[in-house]
Amino acid sequence: MPEGLPPSAKTLYETLALEGPLTHKELVEITGMPPRTVRYAISRLQDGDHVGQRLNLMDSRQQFFFLQEEDASPDPPRL
Repeated sequence: MPEGLPPSAKTLYETLALEGPLTHKELVEITGMPPRTVRYAISRLQDGDHVGQRLNLMDSRQQFFFLQEEDASPDPPRL
């Protein structure tokens, strides 16, 4: 778990560790946090290179967010 992050970022980090790659909407639904809080937490995690993002090939308007450690895994993101 990265240190020096706000509680919202820690919650998202734990959620992504348990659930795998998720969209912004899925993170909002699972955590119950407001969309703005989720965006802020994601930006803090991305600033520290803890979270990456990739395009949802089924809907290019959405991004999947994932822990950087997962990037090396051969499993494709959920579609």
